[in-house]
Amino acid sequence: MPDDKYDFEWDDQHDPIKLSNYSECPNENGIYELGEIVDEIFVELYVGRAIGVSLKDRLSKHYRNSHNEEIKRDRDTLHFRTKQYDDPGAAAVVEALFIAAFDYPFNKRNEWREHWDEHWEVEN
Repeated sequence: MPDDKYDFEWDDQHDPIKLSNYSECPNENGIYELGEIVDEIFVELYVGRAIGVSLKDRLSKHYRNSHNEEIKRDRDTLHFRTKQYDDPGAAAVVEALFIAAFDYPFNKRNEWREHWDEHWEVEN
C-alpha cells in the first residue's frame, strides 16, 4: 500500500477485472471504479467506496443487485479496479474528491455532498 495517505494514482493498481469476478477483490477498505473496456482502455463510469464493508462485499452487491440502475443494467460488461486504504477516512475523502472532480456518468452528481457530509460528521 502506498505511503501517501491520500493516494490519488491508479497507475500502481491492478488491471481492470470483470465485475462478475468480484471474488478476486480484496477484503479491505478502499475505493473502486467501475467502467468499460473500449479499445483496450478502461473508461471510468462510476466511483464508490467500501468502508465498514470490504471491497469484495461491496462489488458483490453491485453485481448481484446494485442500487444503481445503470450498473444493474450493464453489470455483465463492466470491469472494476480498486485502491485499498488503511484509513477509512482517507478512502471517504478520496472518493468524494473524485466524484467532485470527474464526470462519472453513473454517479449522481449530488452524491459527493452526501459522502462529504458523512465524512465530516465522522471526523468532526
